[in-house]
Amino acid sequence: MARPRGTAAPRATRRPGTAAGALTELAAAHDCWRTILTATTEESLAEPIGPRAGHYADATRRSFVLHVLDELIHHSAEAALMRDLYAASRGTADRAPGVGA
Repeated sequence: MARPRGTAAPRATRRPGTAAGALTELAAAHDCWRTILTATTEESLAEPIGPRAGHYADATRRSFVLHVLDELIHHSAEAALMRDLYAASRGTADRAPGVGA
């Protein structure tokens, strides 16, 4: 799964210091990932990842895609939990998006 020509990988820079900065970084990473997936053929998903993946060289590209999606779900749930706990600790849980809905 190579990046399509003309698309740049998100650059690892300093951690964003604000929620807005984090959302900007997240959007850039999502756009890059979506572009790669859109350009990936069904046939290539059945191919092994290859030596670049080290111990996982024999795993399929499809399994890698599923792993990334699993990580996205997992870490999104953690972020939502932290948001909700923070809102509850400040007594603003009823005003936080999605809390108590």
